[in-house]
Amino acid sequence: MRLFAFHAGLGTILGTKSTITALKSAKAAIQKYWKIGRQMIDGGRSREDMIKETGESYEIVRQARKFAEVYSEAEYLQLLAEMDKYKCPLGYTFIYKLLPVTDHAQRHKLQLRCIKEGWGRARLATEVLGVKPRQRQGGRSRKVPKSLSACLAQIEQDSYRWRRLLNDIYAVTVVDKVPPAVKEQLGKAWKEIRILREKLRQALE
Repeated sequence: MRLFAFHAGLGTILGTKSTITALKSAKAAIQKYWKIGRQMIDGGRSREDMIKETGESYEIVRQARKFAEVYSEAEYLQLLAEMDKYKCPLGYTFIYKLLPVTDHAQRHKLQLRCIKEGWGRARLATEVLGVKPRQRQGGRSRKVPKSLSACLAQIEQDSYRWRRLLNDIYAVTVVDKVPPAVKEQLGKAWKEIRILREKLRQALE
């Protein structure tokens, strides 16, 4: 009986240490990406500079900037505090899925539920897709960029959103149940958008 109790206690200790290690690692990644994003926004650093300096990919650096743009400093610190409070090693890929939610209150609600309830990425993607974007006030039309470079940047950003949407669709859908014709169309759309993004990225460099 004592031996069983000893092993049970040891398992609890090892489990706690594992959680603490995972939490530290997750927080370090989020802090790293936040810092990269802020250096680009506040310090005027280019994507190319940050890629060379950090060794991260183009996509990760782009995501880091988006993270720092979407999350205010207060929201960023609140995220870290909630991870500590609930001992939840929330990976950066989860934060990345929250970025499309523009409403601060809705995003925080999803973030907190994800942390407290231990959602997986597929569950979070489903919940994010269920959040309706705010309607435009006063029926304003979309502002069209005036310069060619700004137009290309806007198209590049929108094409990225479509690719992310396709990612989320595949994450929450039982692929085997998708009609073959629809799967084929989604696959073609994915490839075409990927090619378009690469061409636009090269044009912007």
